[in-house]
Amino acid sequence: MVSVFVPILYLVVLIGGLGTFSYYYRKRLLKQSAESKTLMEEWFPQHITRDIYYSLQNMVDDEQTPTPKDGTNGGVTSGMLKSALLLRAVEDIKRLQSVQARRAALNLLMQRGASAGAGDFASRFAQLEEEMKAEVVDVAQEAEALQPGWNAIIFATASEMVANEKSRMRLGQIMPMAKQERAEWEAAQAGLKE
Repeated sequence: MVSVFVPILYLVVLIGGLGTFSYYYRKRLLKQSAESKTLMEEWFPQHITRDIYYSLQNMVDDEQTPTPKDGTNGGVTSGMLKSALLLRAVEDIKRLQSVQARRAALNLLMQRGASAGAGDFASRFAQLEEEMKAEVVDVAQEAEALQPGWNAIIFATASEMVANEKSRMRLGQIMPMAKQERAEWEAAQAGLKE
């Protein structure tokens, strides 16, 4: 009779211990996730352009700020708001491109089975993508509120601005190299003439 109860008691203690551990472990993870930053804040630096846009918007929405005769609210024009929103969209485009590049690398790692914790990482990455989508939708809604129909073209304009910025960076890197190559070429030509 004792031999039958010992394995049953062992299973009850084992399952109870695992259940207790699981309960407290999940509770601790939820507490940590509630205290931690959003995933976007973990992956990217502070979104300064978003903060600037909201600051300008708060200046416009502030009821206590008197409206001057020139049609501005607290010194903030609609053009300033549009510019700030466009810069916010540019930053979002850069972040989206970064996330897309990282997604390709993550998929490659997942296919190769390179990481034991890849499942958790993939779920966190999916949450990051959802936060990015919510940010894009927020920018589109703000653009529509500022000027009807602008939400259809704000991201195209922002993409062009990002491409222009990259082109200028490349050109800035190429120009010093071109001067150096020209000097070397002229030195080689002078050496051939002698």
